[in-house]
Amino acid sequence: MDNAAVSTVPVDNAGTAAGIFNTMRITGESVAVSAAAAVLTTLTAARLRGTGIPSHTATHLAGQAIHGQVTGAHHAAVAGGFADALHTLGLVLAALSTAGATLTYLALAPRGEHHTRE
Repeated sequence: MDNAAVSTVPVDNAGTAAGIFNTMRITGESVAVSAAAAVLTTLTAARLRGTGIPSHTATHLAGQAIHGQVTGAHHAAVAGGFADALHTLGLVLAALSTAGATLTYLALAPRGEHHTRE
């Protein structure tokens, strides 16, 4: 992708193009990872509230689960809630990846051109 971004600009601007491309790529990755962590925390907390754990405690435990710091009496509930949330997030990310791949294919697929014989 770096080569594709850099090859579309004049040689004098190749460094700028590579810098902008990498900045946007890393920013996108950072936002995506943060969003996935937020969704995972929210889903885990929701699963924990469903087991009867109070809302404030569920949110705190979900945050600990995301950081891998689960201890105490709620360990089994947190492990189950986190696993369920992770499965749900995995399915959502798989669906988004499939949609992205499909849209990319449709955008880049050669158009059916009609050739006539001369």
